[in-house]
Amino acid sequence: MHPVSQRVFTERYQGARFSVTLDIYAHRGLSRLIVSEVTLQADTDLHQNLTAYLSVNRGPDSDDIDFKDSPSDVPDLNYMYGTIKETETATSERVPVHIYYSSVPDSVTLQAGQGATRIQLFLMSVSPFKNESRFYVEEGLQLFFGKVFEYNHTMAWSQIWSKGRLDMEGDKTIATMNYACLYYILSSLPSEETSCQFVGLSPGDLAHGAKEQDYQGHVFWDQETWMYPPILALHADMAKTIVGTRIRTLGSAIQIAENRGYRGAQYPWESAFTGFPSSPSPETLTYEQHITGDIALAFRQYLMITRDTDILTNGGLLEAVMNISEFWASRVIHNGPKNRYEILDVMPPDEYHWPVNNSVYTNCIAQIALLLPKYAMGLLHQKAPVKYEEIANKMYIPFDNQLQYHPEYDGYTPNVTVKQADVVLLGYPLMVNMTPTVRKNDLVMYEKVTPGGPAMTWGMFAIGWLELGDSKKADDLFRRQLLNAQAPFNVWTESSSGDGAVNFITGMGGYLQSIIYGYGGFRLYSEKLDLNPIMPDGITRFNITGFDYLQGSLDFSFQNDIMTVTLTSAAKVRLALETYFEPLVVQLKLSQPVTVRRQKASIVTVNN
Repeated sequence: MHPVSQRVFTERYQGARFSVTLDIYAHRGLSRLIVSEVTLQADTDLHQNLTAYLSVNRGPDSDDIDFKDSPSDVPDLNYMYGTIKETETATSERVPVHIYYSSVPDSVTLQAGQGATRIQLFLMSVSPFKNESRFYVEEGLQLFFGKVFEYNHTMAWSQIWSKGRLDMEGDKTIATMNYACLYYILSSLPSEETSCQFVGLSPGDLAHGAKEQDYQGHVFWDQETWMYPPILALHADMAKTIVGTRIRTLGSAIQIAENRGYRGAQYPWESAFTGFPSSPSPETLTYEQHITGDIALAFRQYLMITRDTDILTNGGLLEAVMNISEFWASRVIHNGPKNRYEILDVMPPDEYHWPVNNSVYTNCIAQIALLLPKYAMGLLHQKAPVKYEEIANKMYIPFDNQLQYHPEYDGYTPNVTVKQADVVLLGYPLMVNMTPTVRKNDLVMYEKVTPGGPAMTWGMFAIGWLELGDSKKADDLFRRQLLNAQAPFNVWTESSSGDGAVNFITGMGGYLQSIIYGYGGFRLYSEKLDLNPIMPDGITRFNITGFDYLQGSLDFSFQNDIMTVTLTSAAKVRLALETYFEPLVVQLKLSQPVTVRRQKASIVTVNN
């Protein structure tokens, strides 16, 4: 069992001959349960009672739900229910919420002479359906009295960690942070099928999103651009669930495009259950349209890493791909004199400036979306409509030939302050083709005009410098992200000062990308998976367990001088390791490690 598999938040109070421990966790095997356990332990010869006095911080009444108490049909548990106060749209239903929960006594006592340990279990089960809420709490009690309750939780996490994780040796802070960030994002993803549809990942994870706080639990580009890529690498099955959140709301996106005078599907900047706009900001609601391209990029990444044709034909993904492309085809403006396509009146990721014309990020992400039908339909051995590729090939990408850098938008001048990573995202994750000189100029130009920015900004700059081989510069920017982690449980805040969204899994996603796609150097292409591993400062061993590729799985182990690649689960095609410093191609065989000098390499397919 992996040492990080337990996943329990623990507070321990130690006396001379006794201890009191409080464990709190969301049960991984029974996803509707929140668990608290109070454990009293004393020396067996302690001749007096041990009493722990308990109090409950219930917090303020809910701003969102009108709760009512009702008689419980489960012995020794309370029951309350309510409905949401405000619906997303005029026709949306008022979703019900049903909760079974334990009463908390004033104290828990371990009687002298009655054993050395007492465990008091407190459960809360939450669901939109009463029967489901009751089922989970009854199942939890059954497992507890069968003495396998915590074991069930622990084993569920053990299976997840053995399937995909990051391990590092040499720096405990970094090693622990890797586990914490991956844990918090995974904890916000469904672990099993339930009667509820998954809405998506919000910047403040599932536990945060109160009114006017933590982005109110809404779903943004944060899901596709920041949290999704590390999950795609290590848990492609859960990445498919994320992709499904956008397929589920395709109908709403089609309606939004029609309402705004466009064709196809336009996804809103902020959304929730219905998929209709939920942004309280009129500026982002109107102008921040790049999210419809960000979603297309996520679709492309999923198809490149899985070649999952079934989701295209039977899961609704091809319909979403085509509708997104049709939106951009209707959104662009043809500049006749210059024979190019432009996109006017948008807000880029740099939300300090709007509306602007020809945001370089927006135009590039739209170009990616317009080229996606060709790739997706090619997987099905079909031809895509040529109009999307024709528009993409004539898309205007702002570039300053004299200074050899990408202006953020038409009229941008150097030294204008920007909010966060924007142009630097062209190199990664958009993977726009550019020379090392241009890549460096973009990094230098925009680093000096980004005074703050959320944590993931510095992860993207670190990735850029790693691409250019400047590990010293990258290490400094990489560690700047760690200022956003708050003790004792590595809960992240949006700002390093502790302000902003809590628990900021957007920043965690950027951090994990700086590990996998930065120091690991992984890049997805239509025909291969590249890697170019660099050891972070202070790290002596860097392991990636369970990198999913072409429906198989690979383990990577990097050290100062060598690297080892092991195929741990067979892919849908034969795979080989191709290296470049010492040119060779080695076919990968199941459970047979291949060790070579650490260097740039690719995982490629072989025909025999």
